[in-house]
Order: sequence, then C-alpha cells, then structure tokens
Amino acid sequence: MKDRELGVPSLPGLIAQFIFEQLHPDFTTLITSHHVTPFTGHVKIFHSATVTFIAPSDPSGTDSMQNKYICAMPSWHQGPGQYNCVFMSTDDIKEGMLSMVVAQVLCLSSHIV
Repeated sequence: MKDRELGVPSLPGLIAQFIFEQLHPDFTTLITSHHVTPFTGHVKIFHSATVTFIAPSDPSGTDSMQNKYICAMPSWHQGPGQYNCVFMSTDDIKEGMLSMVVAQVLCLSSHIV
C-alpha cells in the first residue's frame, strides 16, 4: 500500500470512507468504521494529469471547455518538488467562489477495488 510512501498511515481508511460516500451520497448518519468495507485494493500514484472542464467565465474555448495540466512532482529536474494549486468545490449549495477552497495537489492517485 502507498500509505507509507505518501506518509499517510490512514490512507486505506480514507479511501474506504471515500468509496462509501460515493456509493451512498444520501447517508446522513455519522460514518464509522463498521459502515465501511476495509480497502484492500491497489493504489496507483501519478505525478501529472490532464483535466478537462467547463469554464463559463472564459468563453475562448469551444463551448468554454478548458484543458489544464496538473503536476504533483516530488522532484522537478532533480530540484525541488512542483505541486500545483487547484480550486475544489466543497459545497453544492453555495454559488461561485463561495463553494470552493484552494488546495495544493500533493498526490494524484487511482485506486482499484
């Protein structure tokens, strides 16, 4: 498991909770360890990704579509790491920037159950 490599010993539990929340978005009770199935799958780490999203405020692309490259590199050309910052939506009720937080991307991962 990549938990030791990333320095996040609780990573398997966090992934299990994330999967549970995705499968049960209307679950309103406090999620505890007995609600989730332990994660025993594989985690794959990536140092970059290309994302495509709609940016209505920037109509320069086709139908406001944007492509961006996101980095989470521990070392860039044998120098210091390169970690991009992103906006993350955290509130489905609030509108615009009020629904977002700024986050630094430390890792891009994919998990296989």
